[in-house]
Amino acid sequence: MEYKRLRDNLERDKARLDKADRERSTLMQATRILGVLGFLFVLPVIGGAYLGHWLDGLGEGYSVRWTVGFILLGIVVGGVNAYLALRE
Repeated sequence: MEYKRLRDNLERDKARLDKADRERSTLMQATRILGVLGFLFVLPVIGGAYLGHWLDGLGEGYSVRWTVGFILLGIVVGGVNAYLALRE
């Protein structure tokens, strides 16, 4: 009788530990996915800002046309990157 109760307790504890392990890996996976999505979205925006600033510096006078244009293009490209990464 005691053996059966001990075995049931051990099985219940093992099930709890297995569940905790599955949930922990899910949290780590979610953190990794958010980090990758942030990287995929932010990198094109920053790259567009630098490229646009460089192109604006080549011309005479004060202009931000290229900078704004490439930032907007970076937002679009970053959004597409994030969408494609989430769809996988």
